[in-house]
Amino acid sequence: MLFLPKSQGYRFPAEWEPQESTWLTFPQNKETWPGTQLKDAQKAYYQFIKAIAQGQKVNILINDASTEAIIRQNLDHIHTRLEQVFFHLIPSNDAWLRDSGPSFLINPQ
Repeated sequence: MLFLPKSQGYRFPAEWEPQESTWLTFPQNKETWPGTQLKDAQKAYYQFIKAIAQGQKVNILINDASTEAIIRQNLDHIHTRLEQVFFHLIPSNDAWLRDSGPSFLINPQ
């Protein structure tokens, strides 16, 4: 017998429901972000991460430790709550986590 998550009381949370954290990958692909677009996107991400970290955890997928060090330094420079930022060494090729990242379900029980 096949047990689907719905039959066990699980569901996708609505987009307006409270959440514990946000998952991101960091823009890095020069082909996707040509010219100055990559630098501009990264600047925007730093501000985005800072804003999110004021109220919840931010999980960021990174390709390597040197990328983490750069991101951490730049976030610290703009006074981000680094205790809210968590790095995960999971390589990716760009910033589109919606298509490849985890999906979370909730169960009231």
